[in-house]
Amino acid sequence: MSESVELRAERHLDALLWYLFEYRTPVPETTAEQFERSVISANAFFDTEAFSISYSSRNTGRISCNCGWSLGLLLPADLDAQALAAPLAECLRRMVLHYEIQHNGLKRAGNEQ
Repeated sequence: MSESVELRAERHLDALLWYLFEYRTPVPETTAEQFERSVISANAFFDTEAFSISYSSRNTGRISCNCGWSLGLLLPADLDAQALAAPLAECLRRMVLHYEIQHNGLKRAGNEQ
């Protein structure tokens, strides 16, 4: 029985969150740098260059997929790491769900094994 898209996305999201919050050595970063690292990590995880990040002002940005999907960001500079964890995780969740639903995620790689 094939795994549902939502379950596969949750499993992939858990792996990304573990890597970003648990595995890596904490390094002081700005809010924008943490979102940039999330985009880089999602691209690396899915072995793609689909996602990019751009900034329209100092406190706002947009994560975009090359298919046209995008996600607006509010990037307050004064968030500490603990306060930033929830919006960063939600951003990753939306990126992973988008990639799983619209681009079939890692399913093809799993079927080829």
